[in-house]
Amino acid sequence: MTSESSTAERLARLSTDPVPRRAPSSSFVLAPGYGLGGIVDAILGAVDPSPPPDREDAGDAYWMRRALLAAMAAEGRASPNPTVGAVIVKDGVLIATGATEAYGQRHAERCAIDNVADRALLRGATIYTTLEPCAHWGKQPPCADLVASCGFARCVAGLRDPNPRVHGIGLDRVRAAGTEVRSGVLRNEILAWHLPYLFPYLLPPAGGRPLVSALAVAGDGAEPLLGWADGWEARDAGRRYRSWLRRKCDLVVTEPSLASVDPVAFARGPWRGVVWWDLGDRLAGMGVAEARELGVRGRELGAPVTLVCTPDRENSAQLDACLRAGIGHLAPPADADPASWLAAAGRNGALAAVTGAPPAWVLVDGHPRLAAALAAGLAVDAVHALHPADAPPTSGGAAPARPARPSADLSPVARVAASGALISEYYLEPLSSALDGTAW
Repeated sequence: MTSESSTAERLARLSTDPVPRRAPSSSFVLAPGYGLGGIVDAILGAVDPSPPPDREDAGDAYWMRRALLAAMAAEGRASPNPTVGAVIVKDGVLIATGATEAYGQRHAERCAIDNVADRALLRGATIYTTLEPCAHWGKQPPCADLVASCGFARCVAGLRDPNPRVHGIGLDRVRAAGTEVRSGVLRNEILAWHLPYLFPYLLPPAGGRPLVSALAVAGDGAEPLLGWADGWEARDAGRRYRSWLRRKCDLVVTEPSLASVDPVAFARGPWRGVVWWDLGDRLAGMGVAEARELGVRGRELGAPVTLVCTPDRENSAQLDACLRAGIGHLAPPADADPASWLAAAGRNGALAAVTGAPPAWVLVDGHPRLAAALAAGLAVDAVHALHPADAPPTSGGAAPARPARPSADLSPVARVAASGALISEYYLEPLSSALDGTAW
């Protein structure tokens, strides 16, 4: 679906969704198959292999999709920078791809251009990039200057960068070199991919906290129940997408339990971190030997692991066992509101100490009590929901006292059907309204 598709057409497509839901409070809707994790179809192995279309506007959407796929394939951890994808096309033929490398290394446009041995081939070509080329010196020189110097016929960007040091400046520099410039191709879909990077510009009053999303399950036509992950593992499509979200977010937050220790999902990249948030006194309920094993297995994940809990007499021995195993510790006040504490931890660097840099995207996985508390404090922004075609979800014995339903309005923005299950994505207020109002 191209960026020129109307909102009405997109909502008409979503109207075929058989799962009952609240009416959207925002017109921000993604083409089917897209989500916060990029192209969900690609993750589930259902990418359309059709060749590029002949029309130029449809061709721009096709090549922007290829640029997004390049970004999705990047294993380098660019956060807190955005993971941008870029492709270079000449006479309808792909000649180079690139994606942002690990933080401090090359950006996508430079990677793609460096992959062309003969720079003369770039004259008259088109470069597609998911985000406006940067226009300022940081750890790398400005990509806009490099793009402007290559003689491209066209530069097509998915979005303009809201960073004041870039916003419009990068594209203006490219245009001044005689290159035709276009932006807004697959706009909403690229917004969703870059949402962790864009979040501070969308909701600056969020107090420095990162984007927070949560897994949910909704069975038998019910609204999503935040925090449950049992149903995701029961279906291949859900298991693959859940694993993908864990790999791409900066910080996974779950309960302290042996079931949460998953080396395959967590041991990825230098920015990865795991937080065990003991909101329901799970630590106090386990034996010291179990806590010791939890700490050892957590240390073996190959990623920083931190336990968030308030020390008291009931959990002191278990906490000591975890700390002796090398697990980090953050101690919120006993009466701390989770949403407020999360925002404060983002501001004071406590979360950055876990991941090595301020996390841009936090995923709450398998923690119903915490997801409900954060949602009540308007600190959950997106919900990834699995709608199985059979029974309602079970909590695995870890349910909060009341159903963990989000209190804010849910705006359905994305869906994909696969393997007998429907995976959908919702954005909560005020994020959905902020996205609806941006002109990037």
